[in-house]
Amino acid sequence: MNILLTAILFLNAQIQPAQTNFNSLPKSIEPDSTYIIRDAVITESLKELSDLTQNPLSSSSIPLYKIENERISSPKELSLITPNFYIPDYGSKMTSSIYVRGLGARIDQPVIGLYVDNVPYLNKNNFDIEFFDIRKVDILRGPQGTLYGRNAIGGVMNIYTLSPFVYQGFKASIDYGSWNTFNAKAALYFKHNGKNGRQSGYSISAYYKRSDGAYTNIYNDENCDKYNGGGARARMIWHINNKWEMEHTVSADIIKQGGYAYSQYDTLNQQVSPINYNDPCNYRRFTLTNGYKLQYSNEKIRFSSVTSWQYTDDKMVLDQDFTDKSMFTLSQSQKEHAFTRDFVITSNRENSNLTWIAGLFSFHKNNRMNAPVYFGQDGIDNLILKNANDGIHTVMPFANLVLRDNTLPLITRFTMPSTGMALYGQISYKLGEGNNYWLFTGGLRLDYEHASMKYNSIASLAYKITPIMPAYKDVEVKMNGVKRLNFTELLPKISIMRAFDLGNIYASVAKGYKAGGFNTQIFSDILQTKLMNTLRPNMGGTTSTTETTNENEADQTTYKPEYNWNFEIGSHITALDNKLTASASVFYIMSKNQQITVFPDGQSTGRMMSNAGKSRSCGIELSLMYTLIENLRCNASYGYTNAKFKEYHDGNYDYSDKYVPYAPQNTAYISAEYSLPLQKDDNKLLFHIDWSGAGKIYWDEANKYCQPFYSILGANVSLSISKFTISLFSRNLTGSKYNTFYFKSVGNSFVQVCKPRMIGASLKIEL
Repeated sequence: MNILLTAILFLNAQIQPAQTNFNSLPKSIEPDSTYIIRDAVITESLKELSDLTQNPLSSSSIPLYKIENERISSPKELSLITPNFYIPDYGSKMTSSIYVRGLGARIDQPVIGLYVDNVPYLNKNNFDIEFFDIRKVDILRGPQGTLYGRNAIGGVMNIYTLSPFVYQGFKASIDYGSWNTFNAKAALYFKHNGKNGRQSGYSISAYYKRSDGAYTNIYNDENCDKYNGGGARARMIWHINNKWEMEHTVSADIIKQGGYAYSQYDTLNQQVSPINYNDPCNYRRFTLTNGYKLQYSNEKIRFSSVTSWQYTDDKMVLDQDFTDKSMFTLSQSQKEHAFTRDFVITSNRENSNLTWIAGLFSFHKNNRMNAPVYFGQDGIDNLILKNANDGIHTVMPFANLVLRDNTLPLITRFTMPSTGMALYGQISYKLGEGNNYWLFTGGLRLDYEHASMKYNSIASLAYKITPIMPAYKDVEVKMNGVKRLNFTELLPKISIMRAFDLGNIYASVAKGYKAGGFNTQIFSDILQTKLMNTLRPNMGGTTSTTETTNENEADQTTYKPEYNWNFEIGSHITALDNKLTASASVFYIMSKNQQITVFPDGQSTGRMMSNAGKSRSCGIELSLMYTLIENLRCNASYGYTNAKFKEYHDGNYDYSDKYVPYAPQNTAYISAEYSLPLQKDDNKLLFHIDWSGAGKIYWDEANKYCQPFYSILGANVSLSISKFTISLFSRNLTGSKYNTFYFKSVGNSFVQVCKPRMIGASLKIEL
């Protein structure tokens, strides 16, 4: 329908001169002027005002100059720059765990929504993208479910690429640094002035990145975290006239990386052993995204339609015991198609005190996943034969169970379609004039989702009991069935904002919601338990088959939705002739059924999502930017979160009043940069230094293990001459040592230590 409408518009639209004179824009833009140019040329966000400080919410905006000066190349490197926003590096682009205000989970549904040029990314595996051609990132903290729906319980990250209407020309850069890391980016932007004021803009960009890796696996004396990746994006924008605009974006990305840099950890002596595992670990991902936007605007309304399709094909191979023994490995692959459509209508926000927004959102995705777990000889000996023979020896001390094969596959296949639809609206009333006014806002979303999981699990082996059974006998266990989940939620939000000459102060209440789901990684444990229950001393016969569709057993594979209410007071201030901008907020969150990633006790192979009964999180957020003197700019942010369980009993232990694990209690960031103009033209010398830190981070629900507060130092020196810029940069300049991750597997404790000092150089050209 959109394609047909596009053709009709091109052929039949009454072409009128465009109101904006695009020829007046400079070829190259200074970082601080991008916002002014942007507002005159292109509307980025469909749901918020362009200046986020005029919205009654807690937010951070990371502009182009900051992305370039701090060498930000992925969402993980935004961690700590914005308060109470933490994305640790767990060793793979698949594990993009995000923690905001004490909310977060290591697997399955994220706590924030991700949008790239207003196109939603529904699969968490696609969140850790490479930043190339990126112009600005906006991070909205607190529940944004009213306008963005499912899985925006902690906020939203909006990423915007550089528009060819803002910049025309050629940009390219080459970086080289520690561990033989090479990164190349290139982009071409151009626009065309057609007849009768018609405008069109095009951009083509690409990147390639590789690295030998920073961690060594002593088992094979090879780096375990090698990386190769590349991608491209094409963006086309057409301004048909002063009312109609169309945009089409196609991007593709492919990565292949090793992993995972997990070391065995002695919790008693707090000693970290070298990385030492025998089975291969790697992750491969291919993503293809196609987004299409059609927009109509006049003096009263703006209508936007955003349609997208995203295809994901990825595979993870994992040595789940992370030791030099052949215990068990996981090979998880998936292919997913995701379709979305969002219709948004907003009133003209400039000429009326009463403004509104209404929308209809729908999505459908289908994921086909294979997740077999393969037991090796050590796993069979320690997890199967030992436990089975312990049972046999209580009856027949002289007998032993023996398996015919030295490998045991636990095969599980999933088909997981889900469909959702939402109707939402928000209305605001402005009381007052000029810079002094009250703004009252209320919104509501009706969100529905249906999800199902069809599973087919099977495990088989041949055994005999010596010396009583001379021949091997076959045993097979199965688990087949379908689980269905339905969610219907109302997500309200209300806010009051008082604006004055220096800024504003606001108060808001919003409900957040994160959909429930399926614990696919627990199936191997269920099959293992069923095998153990079958291999008993009293078993007999030639062949036995146990097929299970027991709903009670299948219930272990689902978890409930998570809900919260966020109460917040905040302020945005601009003072000292715009030299100082500051934001502050105080929040209190009440959560129900908070989704927590847990590792089953004992010799288990999987992990699962569990629901804590009740929890609460409270804290503060501060951020400021201050221009001390001409060409000297300072930034700072701080976030404090106190997140605790109020009611949480997992069946064995009571964790009430314990801190929520994995989310840092403090995040801190300070940066300063000085630009020294040189005598000729726009040549300059730039000095940049930044300090960031996080902690305390608890690693388990019992709060036995933690990472104390740590900090790292970064620096960048660049020289710009004419069209060229050469830079020297470093991360973790002082070589700080800390752990980024802790977990347990097969009864052993593991950590991932931080990356060591990294230094590098880059060359950039803009034509």
